[in-house]
Amino acid sequence: MEFRLFFGLSDGSGRTVSQSEWEEFLADTIIPRFRAGSTVVDGVGNWEDPDGAIQREPVKVVIGLIARTAEVAMQAVDEISDEFERRFDQDPVFRTFGEVCFGLS
Repeated sequence: MEFRLFFGLSDGSGRTVSQSEWEEFLADTIIPRFRAGSTVVDGVGNWEDPDGAIQREPVKVVIGLIARTAEVAMQAVDEISDEFERRFDQDPVFRTFGEVCFGLS
């Protein structure tokens, strides 16, 4: 399965996850769970807060592959999200997923 995880890097108090904190989280939490491969993309996320205002913040998008059952894969993604929320006092990690077809042309 392919997962895309969107990690907002700013919390409500204005604190931003540093590059070194991100690198540590990537190394000890994400990479061990995406053994089939992953890519990290920097971006800017936009979202609507409860008051209707559009917010912007830096994000890391992780595209990762997990070559296991759907249940095991979802557990790994939940663990990544839970750890990010705990470690950085962040909102839940936005995620998408889909099937992947491997092949060469």
